[in-house]
Amino acid sequence: MGVGKTFTGRKLSEKLGVRFVDMDEIIESEVGLKIPEIFTKKGEDWFRNKESEVLRKLSVLQEDMIISTGGGTPCFNENMDIINSSGISIYLQLSPTALAKRLNQIENENRPLVKGKTSEELVSFIETRLFEREKFYQQAKFIISAKNLEIDEILNIINY
Repeated sequence: MGVGKTFTGRKLSEKLGVRFVDMDEIIESEVGLKIPEIFTKKGEDWFRNKESEVLRKLSVLQEDMIISTGGGTPCFNENMDIINSSGISIYLQLSPTALAKRLNQIENENRPLVKGKTSEELVSFIETRLFEREKFYQQAKFIISAKNLEIDEILNIINY
């Protein structure tokens, strides 16, 4: 969350000339609710199951595309296995402090897991989440520092 998956994904798709897909946008469109409303009305478990359903649908398409997942997507329902078996996975990595700084600079109303947290609470939350999720993130085919990252650098790293 806050690392720049959507921004980087859009830029990468433009550079490669392939379709960009934001999973949150698909979910919002299918459900007719924004992500925070889904969390409030249906709960995180429901959201994670819907997320997995969308990922499975995308993974069988015979089309090159860049998919921006949510930060939790790889951590549930064997999603990381699906991601790695159907494409090239990239973990954009930043420190908890850098992520908190970015998140403090943007509007967090659409981020239900961090809404209303103080700066200290946010860093602590991010540290805990990264600790819980790191074992999934480390399964990515490429792990790239997102600090001052340029799209051409990503392409060079993945030899595309």
